[in-house]
Amino acid sequence: MTAVAAIVGFSALNTAPASAASCTYAACNGLDPQTSGCANDAVTKDDLLTLYRGYLAELRWSPSCHAFWTRIRPAEAGGAEGQYAYIAGGVYDANGSPVTKIVYTSNPDEGEAWTKMISQAYPWERFCGFGPSIDKGCKITTL
Repeated sequence: MTAVAAIVGFSALNTAPASAASCTYAACNGLDPQTSGCANDAVTKDDLLTLYRGYLAELRWSPSCHAFWTRIRPAEAGGAEGQYAYIAGGVYDANGSPVTKIVYTSNPDEGEAWTKMISQAYPWERFCGFGPSIDKGCKITTL
């Protein structure tokens, strides 16, 4: 009985932790949220449903990485064939107009796809989902 408890206790203490994120803020710009570990604690901050074959574009955010990306995924059976995600970030000029500083798109996919990340240091993010035709949906999120 003692040997079993010791083995169980040893095993629980040596369990590998979830992989830690490899970047924060601007160091995340252009990195993949999955391979960087930022997707591990990600939450959906906003979403929009576009009409072409029911795919959903989501603005994802990692609190540990302080970075955003757009994920596109099917909202219904049948996949998201030919859809792709888009994210841009920027600043405002002296007149208050948005000025784009960084843009990433995903490759067209038949399922879930995502963009590379941008830092939350930008005062605004624009995220979009595009279909194979002119069908698209976009939102600007101000932080």
